[in-house]
Amino acid sequence: MVLNWAAAMAVKLSKDHVQSVLYHLMAPVTRELSLEDTPPENSPQAALRNLARDVGKIIKKAAGAQIYNATQSKLRDKINSVQVERKMKRKQEVRVGISI
Repeated sequence: MVLNWAAAMAVKLSKDHVQSVLYHLMAPVTRELSLEDTPPENSPQAALRNLARDVGKIIKKAAGAQIYNATQSKLRDKINSVQVERKMKRKQEVRVGISI
């Protein structure tokens, strides 16, 4: 799993190396934690979300809280902007489909 790999990299690499690849290590963690729906307890989705939380803690400890929070904020902004773009594109496709 990507999350396990990210945790292993955070543990094995030095702080400087973790910080240099932090954006890439955190992307799957942030994506998983940014999902708004709450998965049912004892479901595979809940286990994945818990793993993402644990990996996030490991990465935060390895990189430092300040840079971790800044990178997480950048990733959340990126995720939100992509979601908005997709939503606008779907609306445009619906309008085109209705007018044809």
